[in-house]
Amino acid sequence: MSALIITEAIMSSQSTNGMGQFIRRDMDRDEKDLLWSISKKQAYDWRDNAIIPWQLLEVFRTWGLDFMGARTISDVPLLKFVDHLKRYMREAPNKFDREAAENIYYSIVQNDLMPRRMQAGRRAETKAPVFQNAA
Repeated sequence: MSALIITEAIMSSQSTNGMGQFIRRDMDRDEKDLLWSISKKQAYDWRDNAIIPWQLLEVFRTWGLDFMGARTISDVPLLKFVDHLKRYMREAPNKFDREAAENIYYSIVQNDLMPRRMQAGRRAETKAPVFQNAA
């Protein structure tokens, strides 16, 4: 799974080739149509308010991952989606679905819920100091 799965899906809706997990040539027609139907307003709602477009939830359903439990035709706030995702991780019918849900969950926590400043600090800890050899 991709590290930025929701962002990549929404950005792919505005792209001609797609990106990450959502490269157009690798997707079936239904998935392409769903992603292309994400409007610019929905993309802005994701960026500004962390509201996931319903089309992405339908793409997950086509993958066999029914996080919300029923067909969703309205956009979903990120925290509500995370609650459903955690429940799905506990109740998934098989190991593959549990692992897929877990990967999406950790992607969301790391990339969408963790403050950007904290991520930058963690990346900086792994890099060698710039002035390491300075006397």
